[in-house]
Amino acid sequence: MKFTFCICAFVFAPVISIAQCEVKNKVFPDQTMYYYMDPVVFFQTEKNLLKGNLLTDKENYFIQFIPSPFPPKSENKKFKSPAIIHLSSGTTYTLDYYDYRYRRSDSTLALMYLLPKKQLNEFKDHDMVWVDLDLEDEKGARHYIFVMHKAVVREQMNCLEAN
Repeated sequence: MKFTFCICAFVFAPVISIAQCEVKNKVFPDQTMYYYMDPVVFFQTEKNLLKGNLLTDKENYFIQFIPSPFPPKSENKKFKSPAIIHLSSGTTYTLDYYDYRYRRSDSTLALMYLLPKKQLNEFKDHDMVWVDLDLEDEKGARHYIFVMHKAVVREQMNCLEAN
């Protein structure tokens, strides 16, 4: 019985790892090809949700946050505020705003921030603990504590570098 379990674990473990490392690509409106993995949930309550993922154009890395709720497109917000991220190393970084997009018939807002090249190793080695995002509305900056998928940047960066 133990022998059968060991064989099953050995055979299926690589399949699970490969499935978690599925890199996709998409050409954005500016004709830049981005490589990414599906967003994962970082934070969720009855009223708030924060998803995110890592993207790369093979030259730079970006972290994308998808908050909910968010200001509607009709408010014509110009998102320019940085994201403040705290890592498990105890270090806090201010990431420069890069771009934003309303997606899926304006039902989703995606905010992109540039990961500085000189700090990439810090993000590869440490989990994210929390992030502050300013959606530039009456609610002010939102503070999200990462409850789920704290290591997603490290894991996705390893997958993107391997492909």
